[in-house]
Amino acid sequence: MSNNNIRLVFRHLLEMMVSGELAVGERLPTEKELAKEFGTTRMNVFRALRILKEYHLVESKKRAGTVVVAKPGADLYQKLLNDSSRVVYVLESTMPKYVQWNQSTLTALEVDLNAHNYQVIYLPLIQERAHFAQIIDQSMRDGAAALVILPDSIDINFLNDNNDLLVNVSTPVLMLNRGNDISRIDFVSSVTIDIYGDAIRMATLLKKNGFTRPLILVSESDECLWQTVRLRGLDLGFRAGSPVLEMEEFLCSPDDINLMLEKASADPEHAVIAATHPHGARIAIQLAAARGLTAGKDYQLVSFDDDKQYAAESLTSTQVRFREVGHLFARMIYEKKWQLQGTVWSSIRIASRLVQRTSCRPLHNLEH
Repeated sequence: MSNNNIRLVFRHLLEMMVSGELAVGERLPTEKELAKEFGTTRMNVFRALRILKEYHLVESKKRAGTVVVAKPGADLYQKLLNDSSRVVYVLESTMPKYVQWNQSTLTALEVDLNAHNYQVIYLPLIQERAHFAQIIDQSMRDGAAALVILPDSIDINFLNDNNDLLVNVSTPVLMLNRGNDISRIDFVSSVTIDIYGDAIRMATLLKKNGFTRPLILVSESDECLWQTVRLRGLDLGFRAGSPVLEMEEFLCSPDDINLMLEKASADPEHAVIAATHPHGARIAIQLAAARGLTAGKDYQLVSFDDDKQYAAESLTSTQVRFREVGHLFARMIYEKKWQLQGTVWSSIRIASRLVQRTSCRPLHNLEH
């Protein structure tokens, strides 16, 4: 229902049937009358009526014209509202770190949706239950096509603690799943950053480039799901194929990092440091500089979760394809292929790309 005139006629007739203004057995205005009322063509009116006929709400009878044969139930009414809507609410974090999404994500989402006649309305993700509930209720009242949630790490606990508000919501809810203890909201549709696959690809790439001694820098805390998953992915990537490599793990303590730097600088041709935690790489660079060591020259270092500071430190790392996140959300909305019957929704995983900088020697076959 990409034509706005078709949508207006359809929603108008649907509302009249739900309100009882058009009762079962009652005749609808003629195509000519509706076309004049909405300032459109009879063909657009015909198409709107055809949709109502497909759901067995109206039918055409000789001499009687088009009559109402059934009143839509609450579930069907909400579905038809959502399907015919061209309004999308985007709920975005008020404290984004721009690691999993940024302005280019929003631009790609809006451009794609605008091209399919959707309107995007941006709202702040304020950590207040009443405010969150109000936005959800508003999306249902308006029959919004979708509610897109773009959180950051600061929002995860709030979303988990208030996930009951998303149960039985009629508006399709799509969320960027950051993977950090957000499993309690897995019942909504999501675009998920493939942190496990990213780690496997990183290990495979390092092996292809002759690194045979992986030195893995981990946080002292074991509560970071991203780190846990990356460790599993790196381990699988280093063990798969030939040669099979064993990882050496080091904690983010000065003693451990200095020991790791000694091993890395003693054999920069074959040893490589892979930091699984966002802050670990920065600590390693600082301690290395104090020893007079330069990343990419005296030792090799790669990491994950690219951000502006990583760029300033010229750190080789993985980076989420920000535009692709926006494109995926837009496609999930206007194609509607992601929708399944029942309460289970789909999850689409997106791989990050490697950003080559000077903290590691040039890595070949980056996209293979």
